[in-house]
Amino acid sequence: MSSSAMQLVDSFAIGNIFINPNSGLLPANPTPFELKTISEISLDYKGKNVALRGQYLVPVDARIADVEFTGKFTIGTSSLNQLNNLLFAGTLNTSAVDNIVPDEAATPAEAGSPPSGLFLYQVAGHASFVEDLGVSAQASSAQFERVATSEDVIQAGQYYVDDEGNYSFFDDTPVFISYVNTVDTGASLSIPNNLQGQSPQFELAAWIPASAGATAGYNGYRFFACRATSCKLLAGKNNDFNKWEVDFSVYCPVNAQVGELIQTVI
Repeated sequence: MSSSAMQLVDSFAIGNIFINPNSGLLPANPTPFELKTISEISLDYKGKNVALRGQYLVPVDARIADVEFTGKFTIGTSSLNQLNNLLFAGTLNTSAVDNIVPDEAATPAEAGSPPSGLFLYQVAGHASFVEDLGVSAQASSAQFERVATSEDVIQAGQYYVDDEGNYSFFDDTPVFISYVNTVDTGASLSIPNNLQGQSPQFELAAWIPASAGATAGYNGYRFFACRATSCKLLAGKNNDFNKWEVDFSVYCPVNAQVGELIQTVI
């Protein structure tokens, strides 16, 4: 036996965590990646104690059963491609990406042609306008009411919008307009409604430096068959960063190994 297997080693902090999609329902071009800005990670080993009892208080024997490995990690920076490889096996789109435009400041101008008496504003993203998300007054945040009738019956506090991002108002009250258009930068992830039981499988590997420094060695682990079981996609708080919290479980295919724990020579 190598002396390193008997060596007492301490480690500090989190180190490096890697995800390698390797089976199951995978997206196109499954790609390994490193988790960044990890604020927390845990891996728990838990089983059930089954006792053999007779007439006495203390059991004659006890055996462990129904063992499972479960874990969780929380990350502060991530990408749609990482989320797709962990959970959805969906489709990434990099063209005509939906773009949410919040609170575009607008001051409607009086129309120069019929219908007379209306005030108009065309949003900046009108060329690829998709959907209206509402209008509010700049001064009071009062919500305007959208009407679906003809433009010539709009009253104060109402507006009408056509399919090309042209907004019509009763007067020139400054407003905020929110809407969706499309852009050719960024990406969007289409989330599929997969069949029950279908999701990506991945290997999870960890590298945790010993307290003496990375050159002195490390502790680590690898688990070869993991699946994400839940993900808190939206965890926004005021005065805090948005984070993703991912829970996962470890499995072991027939005639395979669950994983391995690693300790290098110190």
